[in-house]
Amino acid sequence: MALLELAGIKIELLQYNNIEQPEEPSAPYIPGYAHLAFNVEDLDTLLSKVSDYGWKTPGKPQTVLSGPMQGTRVIYLQSPDGQTLELMERSQ
Repeated sequence: MALLELAGIKIELLQYNNIEQPEEPSAPYIPGYAHLAFNVEDLDTLLSKVSDYGWKTPGKPQTVLSGPMQGTRVIYLQSPDGQTLELMERSQ
C-alpha cells in the first residue's frame, strides 16, 4: 500500500498478491478491483442527484468503523456504461 499526496490530491495505491481472477467482473470491494475514489463534502446532496444522470448505487452509504478512515461515509456508484466510482465524505 502506498499513499501519495501532491497539491492537495491523495492517491491510494494498493497491490494484492496471489489474486485469482474471476470469470465474471468482480465487485468493487474485492481485492484486485480498480476504481477511482473522490472525497466529497455533501454526500447526501450528491447522491440525491446522481440518478438523474443514470448512475446507480448498490445501497446506502456505509460508515468506516475503525482505522485511519474511521467516521468516513463511503458508497460506490456505477455509471450507465458500467464504470465504478467510490465517493467518500470525511467526518467533521
